[in-house]
Amino acid sequence: MNLMLRAAIALLLLSPGLVCAGDTLRPEVSKPLQAAQTLLKQQKYRDALAQVAAADAVSGKTPYESFIIERMRSSAALGAGQLDIAAKSSTSVIATGRLSKDEMKQVSQSMAIAYYRDKQYAKVPAWVQNYDQYGGADPAVDQLLAQSDFLSGNYADATKELRQHLDAQNKAGQRPSEDELQLLANCALKQKDDEAYRLAMEQLVRYYPKKDYWVDLISRVQAAGSSDQLNLDIYRLKRATGTLSGAADYVEMAEMSLQAGCPTEALQVLAEGYQAKILGNGPGAARQQRLKELAQRQAIGAKPSVGQLADADAKVNTGYEQVAAGKIDAGIAMMKMAITQGGLKSPDVATLRLGEASLIAGRTTDASRAFQAVRSGSAKSLASLWEIQANRKP
Repeated sequence: MNLMLRAAIALLLLSPGLVCAGDTLRPEVSKPLQAAQTLLKQQKYRDALAQVAAADAVSGKTPYESFIIERMRSSAALGAGQLDIAAKSSTSVIATGRLSKDEMKQVSQSMAIAYYRDKQYAKVPAWVQNYDQYGGADPAVDQLLAQSDFLSGNYADATKELRQHLDAQNKAGQRPSEDELQLLANCALKQKDDEAYRLAMEQLVRYYPKKDYWVDLISRVQAAGSSDQLNLDIYRLKRATGTLSGAADYVEMAEMSLQAGCPTEALQVLAEGYQAKILGNGPGAARQQRLKELAQRQAIGAKPSVGQLADADAKVNTGYEQVAAGKIDAGIAMMKMAITQGGLKSPDVATLRLGEASLIAGRTTDASRAFQAVRSGSAKSLASLWEIQANRKP
């Protein structure tokens, strides 16, 4: 049995509730109840229920005797898994006004958990609402409401409850729970709401930057039809988030970096692949070595030509290469100059790359500003992910 339910049974047994003058049990009532209490401690719940029934059969019971009987019945029924009986007795006990708010909160919490574990999801909300009414503040209990709606197929209600709770956490400056964000994402999937799913996943990577979450989001940007211009930027985000996967990713990124005139970046990527023992072995080892040697030759002789300096897009890439090589101020200045002068194939892609370079340089504020300035299409979608990476919570 769940430890929380055991604690609830113990609470019902040990706490006497509000005691008034004349609150006594007659021997014919107390004797079977004492037997029931012993059986409860031995976890013989059905036998305890029989003893409670014997006490209840005594005629002329006082309100206090009825209160104790229902309280004992609630404990025994809860332990025996007879939840509707437990719920009826708990409701009667609460209605007497003899329980403190903390006791009423505990009873409500226990009933909510019991119904949830028994997969009687439709009966969970009322007890969660009682729990909140009596001052309960455990997010795990409130989450039962959304989980119950989700498991009942009420995805819209679950989404509403989750958003309300997450908004309240946000206003209070609290970190949202990973479970709730996962549930919100699953609700969106069930409702085929791609935008809601993306927003939930973005929250997940912001607070819980696990590789699986990043892989999901980045693959969705790719699947949405990002332009060829953005392929290198996607690989750069994979590298930044630790989601480059397998030798093919490292090799392809290095090749694209070379094509973009960024041999230093290519060398860095290859070095990471070798260090992780992903490169340098197997049938592709010779090709990987040749690629490394090519990158080394290009990095040694790297010097922008007159044509590169005249071409705005080439100037952006040259500036990025300088940042990768440690010439941060010169590289950033060159990229900004190219964007200001215009003549770019895609100003959004250039601005995105300025953000990427600023992030490499450790200039997070400048990087965020650049990512926010990307205005349209798949470049904007990718920029929003880069901004999360730049500002993700520790």
